[in-house]
Formats: sequence, C-alpha cells, structure tokens
Amino acid sequence: MELDLSQALAAYSAGWVALFALARALKLKERGISVGPFYLSYRTKAFNRALEILSERGARFLRAFFSAGAAIAIGLMAFIIYHLAINAGLLASRAERADRIAILVPGITVGLESLPYLLMAIAVLVVTHEASHGVASLLEGLKPKSVGAFLAYLIPGAFVELDEKQLNGLGWRPRLRIFAAGSSANVCLALVFLALISSFPAPIHPVYSTEPSGVLITGVVEGGPAAEAGIRGWDVIFAINGTRICDPYSLRSYLSTARPGSALVASTDRGDFLILTRPHPLNSSRATMGVYPFPFFEPRIPFAPKGLPYWLLTAENWLFTVLSSVALINMLPLYPLDGDKYLDALLDALGIKGKKGIRIMASAVCAGLLLANLALSYINFGLLRF
Repeated sequence: MELDLSQALAAYSAGWVALFALARALKLKERGISVGPFYLSYRTKAFNRALEILSERGARFLRAFFSAGAAIAIGLMAFIIYHLAINAGLLASRAERADRIAILVPGITVGLESLPYLLMAIAVLVVTHEASHGVASLLEGLKPKSVGAFLAYLIPGAFVELDEKQLNGLGWRPRLRIFAAGSSANVCLALVFLALISSFPAPIHPVYSTEPSGVLITGVVEGGPAAEAGIRGWDVIFAINGTRICDPYSLRSYLSTARPGSALVASTDRGDFLILTRPHPLNSSRATMGVYPFPFFEPRIPFAPKGLPYWLLTAENWLFTVLSSVALINMLPLYPLDGDKYLDALLDALGIKGKKGIRIMASAVCAGLLLANLALSYINFGLLRF
C-alpha cells in the first residue's frame, strides 16, 4: 500500500510539473487561471454572480441565519477552548476517554483508501465556508474583490477575497456576522450529516433492505487467517459453522466463544471457506479471523453495488468529522483564523481597549493548547493513521 501511494504521488507530482509548463506556454493567467508550484487557482466573475443571486433571493432568511451564527459562534469559541484544555489534561494523565488529536496529512496520517473521502470532505468544507463568507459580506454591502477555486497539490478548495480596508471599516455587528458565517454554515451542514448517520440505514431505503442479513467484509488483514483461507474484500459471510451471522455483532459474539486455533467454515456468497483462527493481538485468549466487518444490506434492485451502503456511511462520517472539527478549530481566537477576527469585533462590541495585547495573548494560549493536544496524542498513541 505504501509503495502504491508513493508511486501515485510521484506520478501526480510529475503531472503538476507538466501543467506548470503548459500554463506558461499557453498564458493561462490571462484567462484567470494561475498555476504555481503545486498550486492552481481559477478566478471567475461567474462565481461572484452566483453569490449575488443567492444573497438577493434568500436575503431575509440568510440575514437571520448569519445573525444567529454570530451569537452561536461565542459558544463554539468557548466550547473548543474548554475542550482542548480538558482534553490536554486527560491526555497528560493517559485517561482512556481522552480524544486523540492529529493533523490529517495525505500519505502520512491518511492512507490511500481514505484519501478520496478526505478530499471530498475538504471540498465540501471550503466551498460552503467561503461561499458563506461571500454571501454574508454581500448582505452587508461589501462586494468580494474576487471569487474562485483552487487546488493546492492534493487539497481542493475555494476562496472569497474581501477588501480588508472596507471590511475593517464596517461596524462590529456586520463583522461578527461575516467572520462567524463560515463556521456556522459548516456546523449546520455537519449536523445534517450527523442526522443521516444517526438514521442510517433509512437513507438507503428503498434501494437496499434496512435490516442486515450478513457481514460484508470491507477488508482483510494481510497474511491473516481469512486472507490465507481465500476470503477477499467485499465478500459476504452469511454463516459460520452453520450458525447464521446477520451482522458484525453476531460475528463478534460467535468469535467470543471460539478458541484460538479452532477451525471455522465460513459460508459466503462465493462458497465455503475453511478458516483457522489465531489469537487476537490485543487478547491472546480470544480468536480472530482478521477481517473488517460491516453490516450487509441486501440490494432491492438489480446491479446495486453491495458496497454502496458502506461507502455512503463512511463518506457521511468523514463529512461530519471534517466539517465539525474544522468549524470548531476555526473559531479559536488564534491568528490568522476567523476566531481571531471575530474576537477583534467582539472586543469592539464590548468597548474594550488594548485589543492587540488581548489578541496576542489569546493566540499564544490557543496555540499552546493545540500543540499540547497534538504532542500528547503522539506521545500516548504514536502516529495516528486514518
């Protein structure tokens, strides 16, 4: 897997070099396309017009939404600071309930199999985030200087460039709404995906049955018992030694009664396979097959991929995680995040002097909390991989 990823990244990097040379030769910058070392951006007035139409047609609702977002942002800021402080203490004491904090880096902490989900989640994140900033600024009478999309090596995104002088000239109320717009939109969208996750498998009805009828193997441990027996990813196990297996829970229950080294006959959609179990790496008294199970939902219509429910739920989990996490982190009063600008407007609202010193202190504290969480997570759990 690592070799495949390194080869893919090498080929992708070579493509960037060719694209950079092509952009220079065709003078694409004159058409709004800028290409630098591993960076491409596209500016167009069509995006500006799309934001203007959105702000005009939904002005009443959007004003109410961004006003509510400006108030909610205070809670988001307080929550993320409190959570990072408490979690740092839990990590320092090696508490089991501590959250593991990591930076998602393609090829290092994010494997090739998870990369498409991450890129999709980032694309949704940045488009909704920047579009919200753009619409909020238009509602306050501030037109964006430019709107566009970019690709930074592997990471897709979007941008809305505002005139800083005009922005700073606005009152504290408009600035609170503008700076909170991105995170509030991301949080709302994250809640939508949380609702879809919580109601799963309802979203897949009527294409799939809503009651699992087996175990879908989404992957096998290389060199493990199942792999050596011939079980492959996307096989479906319906029974073990004649006992019906309806879902991952029933599979785990059956294995809890089996001893390491016992022989199991797995009945699958490709026939029967003899699996010799091994001791579980975390508990030598328990047996393991070396599979990654997921509930199998029977397709109701022909040609429906049996892996689609797994892909859909995985995508929803990534979208919820990325949207909620980045929205909260972005509200930290840490330069150059939106939270720092929001704090500046908030201090104006409170009539507090000496804003610069307060912002510097807030940035230092938040940077320390983030670094402490990252460092302690690495010390306790090593390099996390998703």
